[in-house]
Amino acid sequence: MKASKENLEKHRAAASRLRKLLGERLLEGSFYSATRNGVTSYRLTDNRNGKCRAMHVPKANAEEVRRWTSKWKEAKALLREISECARECIREQSPRARRESAERGGERTGRTRRRRSGT
Repeated sequence: MKASKENLEKHRAAASRLRKLLGERLLEGSFYSATRNGVTSYRLTDNRNGKCRAMHVPKANAEEVRRWTSKWKEAKALLREISECARECIREQSPRARRESAERGGERTGRTRRRRSGT
């Protein structure tokens, strides 16, 4: 499928950044710290099979684990961006979009798709 130049550039930039992230450690979950009675503890939580799991993170590893989880979130956002570029490519290729684009001289509007009547 052929994509617009702008869409292709967005896709390439996101894919390039994602490739760099995949060469590093990524960790799914939420990292947080809690202080109780003046003592700070660090935890990593996630959900598996509908159940919340929590794991203690040693203080010495806290910053490293925080970086891993933030990189996971960035990778997830980049995957969403790549997916949206693919969706836009499909939209650009629909016969209706090509026809409307030709009528407008190539300019795209933010118009949404009409629903078909249920007859």
